[in-house]
Amino acid sequence: MTSTARPYLHPQDFPRLTAFLSQVRTDVQQAHYLHVGDLTWQMFHMLGAYQPADLVHIWEDAQEHMLGFVLLYPAYGGFDLQLHPQHRGGPLETEMLQWAERHLPSIDSRFTLVNNHDTLRVTLLREHGYLPDGEWFYVERRLNAALPQPALPPGFTLRSVADDEDAAARALVLGAAFGAPPQPERYRYFMHAPGYVSDLDIVAVAPDQRFAAFAMGWLDPVTKVGQFEPVGTAPDFRRQGLGQAVLYEGLRRLQQYGAERVIVIVEAAEEAAVQLYAAVGFEKRWSLTLYTKRSTLEEGVRAPAANSNPVNPVP
Repeated sequence: MTSTARPYLHPQDFPRLTAFLSQVRTDVQQAHYLHVGDLTWQMFHMLGAYQPADLVHIWEDAQEHMLGFVLLYPAYGGFDLQLHPQHRGGPLETEMLQWAERHLPSIDSRFTLVNNHDTLRVTLLREHGYLPDGEWFYVERRLNAALPQPALPPGFTLRSVADDEDAAARALVLGAAFGAPPQPERYRYFMHAPGYVSDLDIVAVAPDQRFAAFAMGWLDPVTKVGQFEPVGTAPDFRRQGLGQAVLYEGLRRLQQYGAERVIVIVEAAEEAAVQLYAAVGFEKRWSLTLYTKRSTLEEGVRAPAANSNPVNPVP
């Protein structure tokens, strides 16, 4: 098979990437594929300081049909290798892995997330020096029944992020939830990204009008699968049921938009997050493993990791 590789071109390639992900996610039980919401969140917020062409590289056949792409996380040493199921286990997969390793900055580790059912990817990574470095859960909730009404403490309300005027408050609660500095300009930029739907950017508002908690929802209209990424509560407002409230409101809205089920990928070690998703009806479907390749790091020092955390991204 003849293939060519080239950098991403914005904006014309974005709908091609999302169409590709909608197509290949039919094989998501066997291999780790990004949700279309992951793509928007990672490219236009998590990695918003980078040019898209420096993050995404595309492989095509002679007829310019997409075979796969690599998404890099330069600041962290991470990457996502998204390959059409027909080409898994072949030379193209090795070529894409080697490309990712060459184009990441020279730091002490490389890492990527892998479905534990994907023995082909696991074998390839192990052959290139990667070792398991943490477990993740793929959890899912079906939307085939009526949903409970969100329960809120007195004086709290739920609403969408309305417009650019909300960007500073939204960035503040995002940073507070994950112990990071707020980035209002970054969030304002993200709100105009392809795929962002303000009606699915849900916040719990405290009586003093501070944003207290949030859930960012996404929908793939082709597969009718929704996703939450990210979800969080500011430290001052924890243990009041706000996480459940924003999730139930998000589930309700995703159901109205046509979602038939909703997924989250959550780190197994994050017990509070695992319990939160279980409390609103999410069930584990399978596990994923973070595979890390270290050069000079001492054994037992973990690479940056987290899909559910906007400070340390992993696909």
